[in-house]
Amino acid sequence: MPDRYMALCVESRDMHPRIKINEVIIYDVEDAAQPDDDVVISLTNGQTIVRSLVSFDGEKYRLRSYSPAAASTLRSEDVEACHPIIARCRASFFDEIAAQQEAA
Repeated sequence: MPDRYMALCVESRDMHPRIKINEVIIYDVEDAAQPDDDVVISLTNGQTIVRSLVSFDGEKYRLRSYSPAAASTLRSEDVEACHPIIARCRASFFDEIAAQQEAA
């Protein structure tokens, strides 16, 4: 996978049913997130969270999670990066790719 795209296995139910626990998400580190995108947010404290971006006004991110349904706000100084999710798949998908590459 090119350096532009990163993968992350989702370990929480915060975005269920949009994104299921143990699904792998692919996100684009070179594209800017837009309102209504599902996003990967890297926080300055080292944590990473997955949410839906409601809006960003330059000072704060308004976010949504689904399980439980909740709205939250993060200050821009607490966010290191916010990247759009471009795909999701089962974790087994990567195992299948690796197996095909080994067989080739």
